[in-house]
Amino acid sequence: MTKLPDEARTVVEDTLVEHKAFLKAVKRLRQAFKYADISPEPIGVALLGESRSGKSRAIEELEKDHPRSTTEEGAVVPILRLVTPSNPAVGGMASLMLKELGDPDWARGTVANLQGRLIDMVRDCMVRMIVLEEFQHLVDSATQKVFYGVANWLKTLVESTKVALVVCGLESSLPVLLQDEQFTGRFGAPLFMPRFDWADDEQREEFIAILESFNDAMSVYFKLPKLHDEDMSFRLWCASGGLVGLLAKLLRQIVWNACDDERRVIKLSDFATADAECTWRVYTKVVSHLPFEKEFSAIANEDLLEFGRGVGVRIDLPDAQIEARKTGRRRRASAKKGESLAQALSAS
Repeated sequence: MTKLPDEARTVVEDTLVEHKAFLKAVKRLRQAFKYADISPEPIGVALLGESRSGKSRAIEELEKDHPRSTTEEGAVVPILRLVTPSNPAVGGMASLMLKELGDPDWARGTVANLQGRLIDMVRDCMVRMIVLEEFQHLVDSATQKVFYGVANWLKTLVESTKVALVVCGLESSLPVLLQDEQFTGRFGAPLFMPRFDWADDEQREEFIAILESFNDAMSVYFKLPKLHDEDMSFRLWCASGGLVGLLAKLLRQIVWNACDDERRVIKLSDFATADAECTWRVYTKVVSHLPFEKEFSAIANEDLLEFGRGVGVRIDLPDAQIEARKTGRRRRASAKKGESLAQALSAS
């Protein structure tokens, strides 16, 4: 059997999946980057959606057009991209940005000093766009209060440097964007990356088209069930919940398993194995058969639609489960203080 080429291992990552929301997001991002230096006021773009809906992939597409480089004058960083930390503070945000720009002393200095150096380095590195992912971290998850100090500092930063600001996150980011009229005025209407709903005809057709793109790419290296046929497309929707990122994660695991086993043939059982390896189904609706079991009936009904829509959704645990977890942590802590592991386990 002919050995699989190296390109087979990255076939999922190398497949650019274009759908309406993705193309719209990339177009807006490219426009913001293009006009950042001539706009009379800083440009703001908000890219919102559930985790694994494709927000990061849209940013990566823009980064391909404007990669980092090094000249005799120093580093050129057209797009400064970082993840918003939990419980952010002005000094910490400034330090992280300095680190990304290559400042060797990024963790040293007063807040005022860090801010001043950051403004200088943004200009020296010719930054035209700042991208902040996980922007929902500017809302305290426990109190739902906005970190106003950080939000106001960001507004001042982009006004001082005249760069475009792109924020990516969950829809819970909206309170930050709406915190005051001036900040809101910097942004156009938010762009929402969708979870494709099987019950919506247009969205279902788009999801199937995405599957066809992956099928065309993967079938170059592997013999596999046709991803976009009636049966497999619904199985894959139920498994991924219509989230492109989760779909890609599943297909990536399938490809890696086949490459490791040096197999060119991928069967339904291989989909089931990969699904069990890479998908958490703790909170989804219980159904009689999982999507890649032979007994699964690929006919849409309310139970299966509810199952699919629950994939990837974060659901708060009931109080009883939270207390049980706390009790478990206390018992483990007790074991660390001298109680034997056997005693701790028997107590639980």
